[in-house]
Formats: sequence, C-alpha cells, structure tokens
Amino acid sequence: MFPKPVRGSALIERRQRRLKRVAQEQKAMKGAKSRDGQQCRNPKCPFKALKLPVDPCHAFQHRGMGGDPSGARTEQKLIVSACRGCHGLLDAKEIQVEPLDMERMADGPLAWYRKHAETGKMMHYATERRR
Repeated sequence: MFPKPVRGSALIERRQRRLKRVAQEQKAMKGAKSRDGQQCRNPKCPFKALKLPVDPCHAFQHRGMGGDPSGARTEQKLIVSACRGCHGLLDAKEIQVEPLDMERMADGPLAWYRKHAETGKMMHYATERRR
C-alpha cells in the first residue's frame, strides 16, 4: 500500500510550480526590455514626447486571461517593448506588428501597421531597418 501524501503537499507543489513559471516569464520580459534598450520599438511612436513607461508586450499572441501556464507565449523572441500608449493600441488592435524575419521574430526587425480611420484596413506606416 502507498501512504497518503502529507496534508497540504499538493498545494505547496502547485505554488512552487507557479512561482517557477512566473520567474521564467519575468526573466524573458526583462530580457526583451533590455534587448530593446528600455525604449518603445515603434519607430513613429505618437507618445514619444509624453515619455510614458515602457512595458513588455505580447504583440504576436496575447497571453490571455488565464496567463500562460505552458510558457509557450512568453519567450523573449515573442515579446516587444512598447510604451503604455502603443501597448494599449496593440491590445485594441489599432496597430499591428509583423516580424520581417519569422525565425527571429521580435529579435529581428519589425514592420508596423496602423488601422486606417475610414476603411478599417491595416496600412503599413513604419519599418525598423535593423535590430
């Protein structure tokens, strides 16, 4: 017969797994911000004069309401540094980001698109030359 596990051990293990996952996510996000020089990656950022704080942004695929339990969406190459204004526009789907190098994703140059006010179509408005 197998002995019963110690009371509360499952809860402790679950908390430890979560803390480990959160530490890995924080490391990836911090690495992305340092890669981008702690600045907004949008070459034509409309909020540059406001000097808003810069956040790591899941520009290609959002983490979702439950976070990212698998850790697949929070890799450094999938995170773009954006000021809070541009981050809000990305979340609202007013602007979009596409990688020019699909293998390197955000580690390489990006193309930026903005929603046209009248047609609603995404129009290219900026491209990073190199990263």
